[in-house]
Amino acid sequence: MKDNYLIRIEDEKQLRTMGLWNSREKIWEIKPDYHHISVLDAEKQIYALQKEQDGSYILFDNKTKKISDQKLISPLIQMGW
Repeated sequence: MKDNYLIRIEDEKQLRTMGLWNSREKIWEIKPDYHHISVLDAEKQIYALQKEQDGSYILFDNKTKKISDQKLISPLIQMGW
């Protein structure tokens, strides 16, 4: 994960999104289409992705590139759980 960075982008309408940039490969591991991304386990590369500001979070495994169908409760993510 040392080559991966969470990046915030702001467009011309001042809409802010986040993505995960791989600086070594120079590719988006997670495209900057998300309102918020939380790192749940850096070693296992597990992330919580929030598409809309007040929306639920979903789990994403960056190693397998799979999104879980399980939704997470957003206040728990924001508190660091």
